[in-house]
Amino acid sequence: MAMIQVYRPVHTDPKLPPAPLAPRRHLAGGARIALINNGKPKTTDLLGYIAEAFGRIHPVASVTLHSKPSAGSPLDVPTADRIAAESDFVIAGLGDCGACSSCSLIDAVMMEERGIPGAVVITDPFVDVCARLSDRLGYAGYRPIMIPHPAASRSDEWLRGWADRSVAVLVSQVLPEGSA
Repeated sequence: MAMIQVYRPVHTDPKLPPAPLAPRRHLAGGARIALINNGKPKTTDLLGYIAEAFGRIHPVASVTLHSKPSAGSPLDVPTADRIAAESDFVIAGLGDCGACSSCSLIDAVMMEERGIPGAVVITDPFVDVCARLSDRLGYAGYRPIMIPHPAASRSDEWLRGWADRSVAVLVSQVLPEGSA
């Protein structure tokens, strides 16, 4: 018999205390970027374009793509540990619905908990969902990379344009202030 896991967005646990962000480090030798693709359409393209845009302003040593089996589930702990061990920062996404936005945010927070800066890419209708969840997880004020909804049906040119416009937010999320 198949088992279905259902996530119910009712908070019974107390809000977590404030958690520190991972240290933001200078990456003079080039950044090792991990992209966490949740499987939504155009996610690989968009995350890749954001990494390319970052590479135009900062050295990049490598870009690694990790694809999750489901957009509606966070990373498992062994995978999160492996990604953290191989990366200087991560970009998770694409959050373009409530569950995938929340799970992509949790993926980024899992990296923060492991000492690796994380950024999450979501579409604009889900900013409030992510703000409430990040606050509950102890990361009040965690700033996502926000693009207009919908993203999955957009052209490569549109995605590249938003990647270019989003790189400043990425830099502010993953590098020390004044790095770029």
